[in-house]
Parts: sequence; structure tokens; C-alpha cells
Amino acid sequence: MEAKDDLYKQSTLPNLTAGQTAALNEMPKQIGPYKIEAQLSKGGMSFLYLGLHPQNNTPVAIKVLSPRYITHPEMVSQFLKEAEIIGLTEHPNIIKLYDQGEWEGGFYITMEFIQGISLKQFIMQQNL
Repeated sequence: MEAKDDLYKQSTLPNLTAGQTAALNEMPKQIGPYKIEAQLSKGGMSFLYLGLHPQNNTPVAIKVLSPRYITHPEMVSQFLKEAEIIGLTEHPNIIKLYDQGEWEGGFYITMEFIQGISLKQFIMQQNL
């Protein structure tokens, strides 16, 4: 129970320790115009990176379609549709879309980076 109670205190920023250097070596140095600082997570069809905006060095979240899905038109379409939907929304509780595009590694979506706990962590904390 104690570990569950502390879950909401976990940072969404990666813990950059010596044990993670192998994962960082595989990480791209740049996606589109954005310098990559760290990998935040890996999902079923995408990777999420912490990047820096090239003009003002503010942190951004960059979602990249997994290379194994680049040749699947329906997966590419779904990925790009996600960017389109995010771009249509304008609400203080929904992240902002900054950019989307193609780079030598495939497709990416650049969004506002919000530091804090994940929705999963919040739900577990609240015992819904």
C-alpha cells in the first residue's frame, strides 16, 4: 500500500542514471528541428521524447510513430489523425499541438510538455 500511496509523487521526467546510457545511445539526437533531451516513454505504436524548441529552448513533448508502422498506411493515417484532432482542440486542460511533420526516421507530433503526474498515477492515488 505504501508504494501505491507514493505513486503520485513520481516525476514524469526520466531519471537519467548511469544504467540508462544504453537506451540513450539509441535515441535520436534531433527530430525535425527539435533537439532531443531524453526518451520519456515507449508505447505500443509510438515513442515519446522530451525535446527543446529550437527558437526559445522550452521543453516540448515529441511523439514519434514507431518505425515498424511506417509502411502501414492505416497506422500512419491514425497517427496523423491524432495530430489533427489535437490541433482542433483549444482548452486549458488539453495539450496544445505545436507541430507535426516528417523526418528521416518517420513521422512526429510536437506538443506542449506538461510536467506532473500522469492520469494513471492520479487515478491510482484517488482510488477511484
